[in-house]
Amino acid sequence: MDDSQTRDCKAFGTWQTEDAAAAEFDARIARSGLFERTYQEVEGQYLARRPGRESKDARIDRVLVPGKRLRDAGWTMTIGVEIKRSGADIGPAISQAIDYTYCAWHVRGVDVWLYCERIFLWPFRPQHGSLASVMVQNGIGTICDDIKARPEWSRPLIFTLEKQVITLDGEYQLDKCSPTVAARKVGSR
Repeated sequence: MDDSQTRDCKAFGTWQTEDAAAAEFDARIARSGLFERTYQEVEGQYLARRPGRESKDARIDRVLVPGKRLRDAGWTMTIGVEIKRSGADIGPAISQAIDYTYCAWHVRGVDVWLYCERIFLWPFRPQHGSLASVMVQNGIGTICDDIKARPEWSRPLIFTLEKQVITLDGEYQLDKCSPTVAARKVGSR
């Protein structure tokens, strides 16, 4: 594995804690205005238990409900987001996200259950090769920025699955929205 591949397997940025990474993510999402609702620290329950696994409840960092502009552009799926501190390894985050694809999320304030068809990991760059294939098969994506030499707070957000599916420009205007086919196949490839 070369240095760029190793670097891509670690969360980017300078956020020393998960709370700092979450604050940055929340600020960028709020500036975008693309989501009708953002729920934090949402508890969930697994829809299916796998034999031999420990039994416990789940908690995802964010659940995003698409707003009108995003729905009009073709994205209607509720999004789950798992947030990590800078430098965190992507392997455990992917495992956690795969587990979360088997969950329903209970938004207590409005007493509603939501299912997130896609789970994204912040702040991670898009993955490649076999790891990317496993992620796409499970509906797991990444959220990153464009790494241009600008302050982090002004960089656009890019949601990636098998391709860039939601891209915000530097002014947080919707630049691209493309519905996805990730996680639709079953069985042999």
